[in-house]
Amino acid sequence: MDWLLFLVGSLATFRLSLLLVDDPGPWYILDRLKERLGLHWVTDLSPDGLGDSGWAADNALVEVLSCFWCVSLAVGFLVAWLMRHRLPFWPLTGLAFSSFAIWFRVRYRIKR
Repeated sequence: MDWLLFLVGSLATFRLSLLLVDDPGPWYILDRLKERLGLHWVTDLSPDGLGDSGWAADNALVEVLSCFWCVSLAVGFLVAWLMRHRLPFWPLTGLAFSSFAIWFRVRYRIKR
């Protein structure tokens, strides 16, 4: 596989995952969509009061939308599937795209 193609797919996976999980979107469209689906913004997630803020949900299925690792996996498969004419092993490439996006976020400590 061409390294430039892998880098572009990985960065696309990272950016789209970050957009879906952490960005409010233009005119807060994505935040309003998340609230409509059942997610709500919590300023303190820990019982001791020392936690971070983030999205929380009552429904586990909807809570997947607030998990960067979960969303990047789905987006990685989507990006790999869209590039499948150039990628012979696109399911494995989807996992690699997701892994790179997770590594990039953890490495550079990118938060909302």
